[in-house]
Amino acid sequence: MRNRQKNTVSPHVTNQSSAPPAIVSELIALATAAQWQQLEAKASLATMRYPAQLFVWKALGIAFLNQSKLQRALDTFIRIVKFAPGDADSHNYLGVIYRNLGRLAEAETAFRRSLEIASGPLDTHTNRSLALSNLGLVLSDLGRHTESVACHQQALEIRPDVAETYNNLGTALRDNGNLDAAVAAYRKALNLAPAYFDASFNLGVALQEMGQLYEAEIEYRRAMEINPNSAIVLRCLGALLGRYLGKHEEGLALLERAIVLDAASPDIHIELGNLLQVHGQAARGWEMFRHAQALRPLTTWLAKDKPAKFSVVALDTPGAGSTPFEYLLRKSEYDVNFYCVIPGVRADVELLHNKGEVVINLIADADSGKDILAAAGELADRIGRPVVNHPHRIMGTDRESMSQRLVGAPGFCSPLTKRYSGAALAEAASNGGLAAFKMPVLARYSGTHGGDDLEKYNDYAKIATFASGRPDADYYLTEFIDFRSADGYFRKYRLIYVDGQLFPYHLAIHTEWKVHYFRTNMENQSWMRQEEETFLNDPNSVIDADRYEKLRKIVAETGLDYCGIDCAITASGELLVFEANATMLVHDEKQAVFFYKNPAARMIKQAYDAMLNRMVLKPPV
Repeated sequence: MRNRQKNTVSPHVTNQSSAPPAIVSELIALATAAQWQQLEAKASLATMRYPAQLFVWKALGIAFLNQSKLQRALDTFIRIVKFAPGDADSHNYLGVIYRNLGRLAEAETAFRRSLEIASGPLDTHTNRSLALSNLGLVLSDLGRHTESVACHQQALEIRPDVAETYNNLGTALRDNGNLDAAVAAYRKALNLAPAYFDASFNLGVALQEMGQLYEAEIEYRRAMEINPNSAIVLRCLGALLGRYLGKHEEGLALLERAIVLDAASPDIHIELGNLLQVHGQAARGWEMFRHAQALRPLTTWLAKDKPAKFSVVALDTPGAGSTPFEYLLRKSEYDVNFYCVIPGVRADVELLHNKGEVVINLIADADSGKDILAAAGELADRIGRPVVNHPHRIMGTDRESMSQRLVGAPGFCSPLTKRYSGAALAEAASNGGLAAFKMPVLARYSGTHGGDDLEKYNDYAKIATFASGRPDADYYLTEFIDFRSADGYFRKYRLIYVDGQLFPYHLAIHTEWKVHYFRTNMENQSWMRQEEETFLNDPNSVIDADRYEKLRKIVAETGLDYCGIDCAITASGELLVFEANATMLVHDEKQAVFFYKNPAARMIKQAYDAMLNRMVLKPPV
């Protein structure tokens, strides 16, 4: 989430004419004090008395602009540039108005004209710096982030003391995937203007995207001190505290405050609903989601370039395990319209049909989504478009079902995996019902990933105790296979299946059996990163071509279009598959030390986009 500053030019007006000094001073005072209604009235009267004077017309146009009377502001500045075509400041204002109207090509033209005019004498350098920064904002809007960065850097070469330009540079760098440099730019903005809300908030967002959650908390709190009534910072800080930092009560309180300040914001209702669900208030959580949907039936991410090649509808629902979609769907050549599947809410099927040429089902966990997948599948069928990862196919990707698919496959190791209700598992553990399992075993709650609530046991009594903790939950029990390599490290490989192809995504190397990338020391171990890079460049150097193809076919049999696979190589050389489902994360890397991973991520994204293009051009039968 971002809060890019809405760009409005300084209220000070330039090129004062021969209008009486008293009128000029009054108009400047009203603009400086942001008294826009009074400025409009006084400037309107002045244009009638001094119709040939540039200054009073600009004051009127500025008054219209700052009251969001955009068409009247546009008409005024078009008139100004006709009788003063050499005024760089007026072309700059014209660009701001076009940008606010969403007419980006015309905004770019106006800013470039301002730059042409302001390229000479010293007294135009301020105008040139401002036009460069404004042009940078438009280029970001157009998805031309590298050009945007260059514009802001040029603006800072002319005027290195403008905090707003550093803030805009930070956002352009962030859009361009350079979070380290973005953070540095935001910090420079704050050095120049310590009470600059936008820079402080944007710095918090960038730090959160880098995974520096506690540092992000500090910046969000600083932004909240600057503006205690900002609903957006209350929302972001509340979600961060409640969902990631374990400060549940404060997170809920901040989101409740945010809703009071901005009751019309669907995003605040969604964040509050998510937090309520996580912390056992499901009924009120669903109430928030229903309210958000009433406010905004679809959430839309626009294509990076206009016009979009096509549009998709993405079905999702809270608490049911989503396919992580940020990297796969953002900054694409198509519009994405997100729709929340809510129990008891009848969807507008015609709207969804018209808003997407392909349906992407993001409800991806067969366990946590079991209560909604059937309804989502029915909705997908009614929409009548090609479907990526049809909900009915997700139902067959639970851990037990995927384990059974691998039984008997040559070169594969398939440990016994079974699902139990809490009561059934406690009973079996207490009365010898687990004799078929070889110890040790792994026990976990169903629907969890990332090592959450996952323990290894050698003792039936401890399993019974674990299951008794939540008798209403479902559990998985899996035989533990020691997959430690000869050097004592545990290695877990992730591959991503897209539209019939299998791509390497990452290798996590750890000293412990519970291997997840965030738990490893990969950042500080160059040999680990080199080994991972070798796997990404040549996966068959690790998983021979025969088993690679067999694994691809096993996943293809699920009927899924997109799926992740986590696996390892046992000491005996067998391929051990931990899980295969559509919930696995794919993203690009923002830290330079991991940039070598980005080509592999891009290949996955390109294959995903190619699949959607194919489905649009030739829908599946």
